Amino acid sequence: MRIVFLQNIIDKLRNKYKKVRIHGLNNVIRKNSNVKVNIFIYGDNNKVILDESVTDFYGEIQIGMPDCPANNCTLTVGKNTTSNGIRIWLVEDNSVVEIGEDCMFSFNISVDCSDTHSIFDCETKEILNIGKYVKIGNHVWVGKNVCICKNTTIPDNCVIGAGSIITKKFDKPNSIIAGVPAFKKKTNINWSRLRPKDYLQQFSEKK
Repeated sequence: MRIVFLQNIIDKLRNKYKKVRIHGLNNVIRKNSNVKVNIFIYGDNNKVILDESVTDFYGEIQIGMPDCPANNCTLTVGKNTTSNGIRIWLVEDNSVVEIGEDCMFSFNISVDCSDTHSIFDCETKEILNIGKYVKIGNHVWVGKNVCICKNTTIPDNCVIGAGSIITKKFDKPNSIIAGVPAFKKKTNINWSRLRPKDYLQQFSEKK
């Protein structure tokens, strides 16, 4: 009975993620109707596309801001990807966030495809921190309290350690990436959604 009660509370909290607000023209949202995620779009010609298989995905997606609309941005989320709590921001024109298939995001994940404010060269006045993309491959497990910054890449089959800050492009799949800023800690790994004891049992049965 206690477990059922707690699950009802969790379901009620998750149901708050169901707001969709669009301020602009020619914006496209495609997702399973059961997805409980807030989506806010300020700008024109933007796309948010979550594969139809994505249902267990909680958090917030925002393109542009009320005082600074963003145009021609794209967010895609691949098959069977899940999230317990993610915030994705695209606030610069023409920026792209790509999340692959079968990814697993823990709680309090931040994907920021922009710094939202400008850093520039004192002499030339050239902008130094334009946000263009975030690319996350297939089968990536992201631990809790991770921040994934602009212009970064995470390859297939990687694990991102809790509390890490991703600030650069990684190119070697099957890696553990962790730290502040994050670095490659171990290679030649993979991961499973199975609990360790279930994995051990399955592994022993195959021997």
